[in-house]
Amino acid sequence: KIWLAAFSNQTNARLDQVLMTRLVSSSQLGLYAVAVNVSLMQIGFTAAVSTALLPRVAAGEAHLAARALRVVFALTTLISAALIFTVPVLLPFAFGERFSGAVAMCQILLAAAVPFGVAQVMTNVLAGLGLPGIAARGELISVGITVPALVLFVGRYGGEGAALISFIAYSCTAVYLALHLRRRLDLSWS
Repeated sequence: KIWLAAFSNQTNARLDQVLMTRLVSSSQLGLYAVAVNVSLMQIGFTAAVSTALLPRVAAGEAHLAARALRVVFALTTLISAALIFTVPVLLPFAFGERFSGAVAMCQILLAAAVPFGVAQVMTNVLAGLGLPGIAARGELISVGITVPALVLFVGRYGGEGAALISFIAYSCTAVYLALHLRRRLDLSWS
């Protein structure tokens, strides 16, 4: 079942761009693609933590999950916040003034990177606990939100709308996974 969670996670991370090919202009899609790539800079960090955490949780060290999630949440939030404030200068500097239209999309996607990264870690923790079905359902929730919302709203709201939809979808997945993980590990919210 973990393959379904991993497939859904990666599909959802790119699904917006695939659907947008028919819903927005090519220039809007190009700006959005730049925003996505800039916003995913910290995902390498969460992927590394997830990969290292999976075998340890599977070996019985589930107590590490809460600490790892707190660290990932804190660091991803700090990195995203720093980038949110600096991307209005950095993005046009790196790509040119023609890409200034990607700034707002990028800022929203940087906020979305927090629940996306935390969900990525929780997916591996759940897999390590032998509960990949919960992770798969969480990712399917995200896909189930993304597809209809993009079809309904992206034509009107463009890349900013797509970024906001991603933020909402990733947040719903993260909350779903957190609720299940909290119950399975008997953790407090703190």
